[in-house]
Amino acid sequence: MPNTFTPPATTSVPPIGVEPHEGDRLMRFFKSRPEGVNVYLYKVGSTTATSLAAQSLPRVSETDPISLYDSAGAVTTNGWDDLEIVFWGGTGPYTVTAAQATVLTAAGYTIT
Repeated sequence: MPNTFTPPATTSVPPIGVEPHEGDRLMRFFKSRPEGVNVYLYKVGSTTATSLAAQSLPRVSETDPISLYDSAGAVTTNGWDDLEIVFWGGTGPYTVTAAQATVLTAAGYTIT
């Protein structure tokens, strides 16, 4: 049976905007809808994975990848190129390999 992974969801986003509008008064009675969380798995040996390992963190992150530039403005590291796979929040389940399942489980995610 293949391993599957569904990215987690959060309900931390309020159901109404910051500045309530007169038409939004009824929205205060509704709960927040779940918001998907993107999960990024970095390639072994990539700059980002090496940086995470130096901090004793797994190759998994929920923070968007970033690009690093030198003083001349040239890209030295493109975080998006360091990715093995992206699990987009609010979608899934994704079929994952045994190695990916091990890394995700070590990072605290549930694999079914």
